[in-house]
Amino acid sequence: TGPDAGSAPMYEPDMPLNKKRRIIDLFDGCVAVIDLLLGYLIEELDRLNLAQDTLLIVQSDHGQLLGELGMWGKPPVLTDPVLRSVLMLRQPGTLPAGVQTNGLAIMNDVFATVLEHVDIAVPEPAARSSMSLSPLWNGNAQVREQIGLEFNRYKGTAGKGIRTAKWKYIHYSAIGSDIWKRFSPAQMWGELGWDRTLLFDLENDPGETRDVKANFPDVTTEMQSRLISWLIDSEDDVPWPNPGD
Repeated sequence: TGPDAGSAPMYEPDMPLNKKRRIIDLFDGCVAVIDLLLGYLIEELDRLNLAQDTLLIVQSDHGQLLGELGMWGKPPVLTDPVLRSVLMLRQPGTLPAGVQTNGLAIMNDVFATVLEHVDIAVPEPAARSSMSLSPLWNGNAQVREQIGLEFNRYKGTAGKGIRTAKWKYIHYSAIGSDIWKRFSPAQMWGELGWDRTLLFDLENDPGETRDVKANFPDVTTEMQSRLISWLIDSEDDVPWPNPGD
């Protein structure tokens, strides 16, 4: 109960503590509701003796900033709190219970994971962009060496990046000046002191608070090359069918 806090600005570093707590409490409440409803589903699968024959997958499309770097919600940034999303798989007797992993993954990988699970080969066009995640729960630390990141142009902001277990490199082609809930991305970039190109050392700075490209020029060059290669490799070179075909 109480006032809705869903209209928080995308950037408010000096938000009063009581407002900050309210937004986080509401977020926790949403998570608790989903957790409760998911519990009902699992209980029903168990009651009907369907759990062992059902691969249950729970996933979300993106994460949420809750005050990190003074940001809230889903602004046009490629920081980990936005990029990280829920992915849970459950099948008693088939998948090991309680395994957690920090392996890199993208949404596309759910497709290959499910097909492998039911002994169906991944179609060749999809094999380039979808990888089974089963090695992650069988003890492997990583399936992917890197993942590509992108924020497609929206209100004047557009960026792409590349992330490994240790490094994240991002290049924004443009930063929009349109106001988003009382603040523009351009204003936010200025307040944070960000350039359009950023390099973060995720091992030593998981909060992505320090751009270190000046300290690691060789890493910056390598990550830039990785980004360019990913953009070329991931380009869809299959022509669209002619209209009417």
